[in-house]
Amino acid sequence: MSNKYDLSYFVLGRYTLHTSYRNSKTGGGVTIHVNDGFNQKVMCNISKVIEDCMETIFIEIAVKNIKVQIDCIYRAPNTDICIFNEELQVICQTLKHNPTFICGDFNINLFKY
Repeated sequence: MSNKYDLSYFVLGRYTLHTSYRNSKTGGGVTIHVNDGFNQKVMCNISKVIEDCMETIFIEIAVKNIKVQIDCIYRAPNTDICIFNEELQVICQTLKHNPTFICGDFNINLFKY
């Protein structure tokens, strides 16, 4: 992935910065900072960007020999909720049996749906 943003503003001491962002527009994107004391890897097989819909990043970290998955998802405002839901279902089907934390900004008006 080419880096079109100056990520130096987001670097924190003793933390690894993991990012995922769309290339077609400015704004959006997701970031996870992970303490360097943890074994960590980006799960490239499910981390993805779907233009005009969502950006995701999935990190697996080992905490005392237990693998934990941290998922960050950003859904762009006013994008097709059906496409987002379909992609979220695919993501959920690929989750391992490890403890998983899903966080992010889904931009969904719960009063509308």
